[in-house]
Amino acid sequence: MTLIPFNRKLNRRLFMRQSVMLTGLSSSIFDEALESVCTIQDMFRQYMIDGTMEDWAPSIFQEHSSIDVGNQYFTPHQNALLHRQISFDPVVDPDNILTAAMADGKFVHVEDNQVEYYEAHRDQVRFIIFNFDSANEAEDRHKEIPPNAIRVGDIVEVQLSFEGI
Repeated sequence: MTLIPFNRKLNRRLFMRQSVMLTGLSSSIFDEALESVCTIQDMFRQYMIDGTMEDWAPSIFQEHSSIDVGNQYFTPHQNALLHRQISFDPVVDPDNILTAAMADGKFVHVEDNQVEYYEAHRDQVRFIIFNFDSANEAEDRHKEIPPNAIRVGDIVEVQLSFEGI
């Protein structure tokens, strides 16, 4: 994966993220997963003041429902005081562009910002696992891979968490 050169507009760091769009091409199991996301949204809504929560709707990819999953590269330093700062994986930041973007100390990279990529093989089929929830470690049968190993059409499993802010 090649990163776009960092453009020195440091106020954009909060919005820099790695993400993936997933679709099940209208398969019933994927549609059930989308329904589960809506159920989770309804659970969150119970704890919100009426009208303050934005509605979520799936994206569309070639006329099929899809879901966009992403994670920020950085957390503002003042919001990460209780989090352990970690280095970027060299596979994600080979030229230290993202690392250099933290030089002023206003933003940090913590475990919650890390996305892990794994590959598993089962019955001669290759599966890709995106772990957006670093608290949920992948099992030993998975081999860590770089993000640029992922190709359109790969079968993927995504582990993620939902957060209300």
